Amino acid sequence: MIKEALALNDLRYQVELLSALNDKLTTKEKMCDFILNTSASAFVYQDFDDSQIQVMGNWEQFFDFNFRTVSDFMKILDVVEDKYADDLKEILYLEKTQETRKSDVFKFKGKRKWFECETSVAYNEFMQPVKKVVRFKDVSKSKMQNDELAYMAYYDVLTGLYNRNYFVRLLGEWIRKAQDENSVVSVIFIDIDDFRKINDGMGIVVGDEVVQLVGQYLGEFSSDNIIASHINSDIFCVAIYDPCNNRSVEYFHKQVQEHLKRVSG
Repeated sequence: MIKEALALNDLRYQVELLSALNDKLTTKEKMCDFILNTSASAFVYQDFDDSQIQVMGNWEQFFDFNFRTVSDFMKILDVVEDKYADDLKEILYLEKTQETRKSDVFKFKGKRKWFECETSVAYNEFMQPVKKVVRFKDVSKSKMQNDELAYMAYYDVLTGLYNRNYFVRLLGEWIRKAQDENSVVSVIFIDIDDFRKINDGMGIVVGDEVVQLVGQYLGEFSSDNIIASHINSDIFCVAIYDPCNNRSVEYFHKQVQEHLKRVSG
């Protein structure tokens, strides 16, 4: 009887332990489900052993198709701009290169919307893929903010031309290149006559419009060998690499003079 009682108590203990473990597991599952369902990201889970595919998170925010099989990874390539397709394919099929984790940012086709794709792959001792998780995160806001900061770092807000600092940097690179190639770099300074009278007599708004029009015109000359910048106020600067023929200083000066005569006359 004592042995039977001990055995019964041991069995009861095992049942209670299993029940407690099950409750704990259920709680963790509920917690994971809640986190995934409220996440702004989307996930694809792949189990290579049983060919299981599971989609979790906010999938509809990113894609308008259902994901059911491995072949559906190819559908994701169709939603990004063509120039990103090869890089995205490498990340989606990361197991082909036997890497464990890789991510990059991609732009949706025809939209001002970007997403980060990160793939993590687990391998067995033979470096065969066992499980894979692909995460999609919306990074549109931060990408646009970074692009805006980059624009402000390189371009003049009023005219859209290079700003002074970036122009000086590019000019320095051109000068070093010209020294190596035994070439020439010409620099032209341009200012608007009587600009102070325009500002004082007609107002700053009109003055800004004049600067914008001149900047827009100078920007039309921009090419691999010609860069234009707005230095400050009414002063512009143009650099020409290897000036000759229709990009000579004389030709450029003539074009600017004729244009200014047309718009002022």
